[in-house]
Amino acid sequence: MKGRVAVITSSEIIRRGITSIIKSFFNIEVIQLTSASGLKDLCDENESGLLVFSHTGNGGTPDEVHSLGRNGKIRIVTLTDRNMPDTDSSYQKGNLHLNADPFEVRKVVSDFLKIAPANSLKDTEGKALTQREKDVLILVASGLSNKEVASRLFISIHTVISHRKNLTEKLGIKSASGLTAYAIINKLIDPS
Repeated sequence: MKGRVAVITSSEIIRRGITSIIKSFFNIEVIQLTSASGLKDLCDENESGLLVFSHTGNGGTPDEVHSLGRNGKIRIVTLTDRNMPDTDSSYQKGNLHLNADPFEVRKVVSDFLKIAPANSLKDTEGKALTQREKDVLILVASGLSNKEVASRLFISIHTVISHRKNLTEKLGIKSASGLTAYAIINKLIDPS
């Protein structure tokens, strides 16, 4: 099935993070919206498949999103911070925890759109980050430049760049916003 993905949330960090994760695995169109009002304009009766990740900040999904999901061609996944049962298929009930790892997001997209990941990324499961890579990741996710990271960790800027290259290879995430989302999802930093 050919399809698209929409990410609806007023939180820029969540919107960019989910988009970055999806784009790191798939070569598909991802539409970012700050509210559900723009979603109806994207949908028509010929829609072949639209996967919507929706988060309102209070755990709910707007009624207009749910009403669009009734046609069967649109799948709604509510991003929630509420506790859910420990099950591999919790997203099949329409929920995905904000702490879900990137591979759970990949599974949701792959299952709904019936496509395999397009990028030749290596799975990072089992490829643990070193403590120094985690230190660099935390500082980058906190908004520090390479020079500031080097100064804080008492290492050269070239070493910081080398650690960031290793992070990109292990995680398949190139952008600082993607690294930030990864750090939040894996509880390396506190989102507040």
